[in-house]
Amino acid sequence: MKLNDPFGRVGRRQNQAYAGVRQQLQARGIEDPAAVRELIRGVSRSALIWAGVVALSSVIAFVLFPEHQGIMGTLAGLILVWIIANGFQAQMHLRRYIKDLDQSSQTNREGEHP
Repeated sequence: MKLNDPFGRVGRRQNQAYAGVRQQLQARGIEDPAAVRELIRGVSRSALIWAGVVALSSVIAFVLFPEHQGIMGTLAGLILVWIIANGFQAQMHLRRYIKDLDQSSQTNREGEHP
């Protein structure tokens, strides 16, 4: 039993999310760790681009509407946290998929050699 997830709800949700990601990757025929690493780079790149768009939009909004800087800053901060959290979660699922691919290839190799 974990103190930060005593009933295992978060763990179950993460496993379900990973199962969905794994299913989508397999449906697309992505079973090469190098291709998955490229996806991880793409996720990082996309997260940085979106964070930059949010930051630039926030600066423009601050200039245009200085009386609403507090609420816009809070909203921009929440959006940035959401982008970072989702990017991290996606990378975590992709790394787990690579680990599963490596384990399944090792299992296949061990089964070939008597």
